[in-house]
Formats: sequence, C-alpha cells, structure tokens
Amino acid sequence: MHHDSLEFHNVAELAPAPGGGLHLARFPSSVWPKAEAPGGLTTIRTSNGCEIRFVLDKPRIRIWLRPAQGPANLVHLRGNQVVEYQTLPEGIIHCLEIDAPPLEPNRDPAVRKVGGFSPDVYRIYSQGGTLVYHGMDPMGGSPRPPAPEEKPSRRWLAYGSSITQSSGNMHGYVHDAQQLLEADACNLGMGGSCWVEPAIADFIAERDDWDFASFELGVNMRNPARQNDGFRDKVRYLLDTVTAAHPKKPVFLITMFDCGEFHEITPSDMQRDQLEKDEILREAAAEHPGQVTLIEGREVITDFLGFKADLLHPDAFAYARMAIRLAEKMDPVLRERGL
Repeated sequence: MHHDSLEFHNVAELAPAPGGGLHLARFPSSVWPKAEAPGGLTTIRTSNGCEIRFVLDKPRIRIWLRPAQGPANLVHLRGNQVVEYQTLPEGIIHCLEIDAPPLEPNRDPAVRKVGGFSPDVYRIYSQGGTLVYHGMDPMGGSPRPPAPEEKPSRRWLAYGSSITQSSGNMHGYVHDAQQLLEADACNLGMGGSCWVEPAIADFIAERDDWDFASFELGVNMRNPARQNDGFRDKVRYLLDTVTAAHPKKPVFLITMFDCGEFHEITPSDMQRDQLEKDEILREAAAEHPGQVTLIEGREVITDFLGFKADLLHPDAFAYARMAIRLAEKMDPVLRERGL
C-alpha cells in the first residue's frame, strides 16, 4: 500500500484511528469483529511486522507516529542492515526526524544486498503495539516508495500463532528465514488467537501480493477435551479456499511445534489432543498433493536450547535455529516451482 509517497508494507488498510491519524492494520477492519479467540479482538489490530518504507533523494525526512496501545518498539534499517532500535512511549505523537546514515563509498554496494533489499530502501519496522501514522514532511526532498527491483523478488505470507508473530521482537523465525530465502514477508501471526477463522482464510485467499504461504496451525486451539471436528473443518476450509484461489502457488503447512507436552512422563489429554491435531494437518495436506507441502514442526524445533522457561516460546537463538531449518526445507520446493 502506498500513501504520502511512502510504502506501508504488511498493511492491509490504513484505517482511521481513534484520536486521529491512520492505523497501520495488518487485517482490514471488516475482519476485526470476526476474530473468535479470547484476546483476538486485540491481537488482530496490532501493527506487529508492519513497515514504513521509502527511498530518499535528500538525507532527511520527518514522520509522525503515535503508539495507540502500549509502547511501540521500532527497528530502523537501511536495506537489510539495522540502523537503530527505538521505543516510543504510548499515547504521544512522536516526530521521527530521520537522517539516513551515509554509506561508505569505497565498499561494494552488492555486499549490502544479501537478503534481497537495496541499501537505498529505508525501513521502519514495527516490532509490536498498535501504530498510528500522523503524516510526513519531506524536508524539501521527494521520497518515493521502493521499486520492485529494490526489494526481494519472493513474497511470503506467514500465518500462525505467537511463535509466528514474534511480537515485540523482529528476530522471529519468519524474519530470520526471510533473509535466508531472500523473501519479503507479510507476517500475519496471531499470538494466542490463531483460531483459523473462515474470515481470515477468505482474506488470505483474496490477496494477490504473495508468491508462497506458510500456515502454522493448532497450538492456540489445544484443548484437553479433544473436540477436533471444528479444527478439521477450519483447516480444510483454509486450504481449500486458498488453493482454489491460487492453484499455482506453493503452500507450506506446518504441524505443531514442540511445546513440551510431547515429552510428558505421563501422557495427558493435552498431548493426545496435539497428536490428533497433527494427524488432521497431515491428512489435510495430503488432500492437496503437489501444492501443499507438509513440514513437521518437530523437525524445525528439535530441542529447547534457547527457549523461554515455558518451553513454548523461542528466544532469539532458538528462533535463528528454527529459521535455518525451515529455510532449508522451503528453498528446494520454491526453486522447483520457479520461485
């Protein structure tokens, strides 16, 4: 999406925000009320993984941003390289006066393009919170959105739980794997609320700004009651709807990552529920041979090195290891499909 000569990446809608400005929304406001999970109405509004991108012809620009719910943790990048980390307190309109750091002229610019972005592309990445845009001052220059050749050619849509969303931390497995794959990712992770709603399946199917997709499903719908008919129906609807709309695009379906329950000394109904859900995912993938590739989550997470104490959420080191394994599984499939 382009607005004010800027590119708003991973932004489905610049919705009018309470208190003025435009809300950087990953999902359109028409989908917000259809989130079914407790907490989903909040998560679906977050700006996690949204970016403001531009190329400058003058060294300076001003952008006004307001964190509407919680602080905003931002990462500034030139292409693939981090410039700085920044935290904006909640509820205040902040003026970001950006001076693009000069690039050493005696260094081959090609070395900076590993990962797929031109170093001329300035990126403001939102790690979490709800971000509102309040305008831009070009400071006498003429900024422009990045051209296609200044961005990675592969476009990846990732949907899943908090492990996919990686809220508050840019360095989740999606961000790390996208660099290895030289892909441009739209992260639609829904922390604690990935309930595979039909409205989200329809939204993904209607989009045409991705070349391949990954779906990490099940962990947020764990239930010791083991009532999985609804889960089966939702997974099938997601895959049927997306593949019908995009029959030539690769889709990766990831079974549940190891959350600790797989290692219970005395197996519980929660473990049995996870095993049943994984089998449902395998069966659903098999219904779409040639287009849907199944990736076993326990081949992406093989141990808990670098995990938080809950054995559910990876930290940066574990995320990096996941990204390497996942990219190694995805890349051959993408190459085979000409991507």
